[in-house]
Amino acid sequence: MSKFYSSDLHMGHSNIIRYCKRPFLDSGGQPDVHYMNRTLTDNINAVVGVDDEFYITGDFAMDNPKKYLDKINCKNIILIKGNHDKQSGGLFKEIYDRLQMKIGDIDVLLTHHPWKHTVDQYSHKFIDRMPDIKDYPNTWLLSGHTHNSKPQIDKENKIINLSCEWWDYKPISETRLIEIIKENF
Repeated sequence: MSKFYSSDLHMGHSNIIRYCKRPFLDSGGQPDVHYMNRTLTDNINAVVGVDDEFYITGDFAMDNPKKYLDKINCKNIILIKGNHDKQSGGLFKEIYDRLQMKIGDIDVLLTHHPWKHTVDQYSHKFIDRMPDIKDYPNTWLLSGHTHNSKPQIDKENKIINLSCEWWDYKPISETRLIEIIKENF
């Protein structure tokens, strides 16, 4: 069993294509949400196996997630709730607000929002949901929420931004995350 990670898929959200300049446009240059949903699902199914674990750090879908989950082969999807995951109850293997765990021998915290001290104009209204780095010493944060408005890797603050825009709209393997952390630690 392997583990994979992603964030901010925003299935069913046509406006995210414009907001984040995602490449999912129809022939007339308009956002094509079906193309985006299909590409994201195909990318997941291409690398995440049925028995693997797939961690999503928030904002999986903007409407009923069941119709998208039914198209994903993996049956071990763990959701770390984001600010748009309102209809997620009972559909995922597990659901958390935050999840502290180890990947290899590295302490990580999975959460949707970045560290409290890195707040910006897009995140200030969620400050009460943001973890405080002081509570998690020597821990790398695996988060999303900021999409492509924050760096992919923030060495100073020990953050890896899992937003799918940074990873070519594909899940990232735990093996690759460990390599990235060791390269930057």
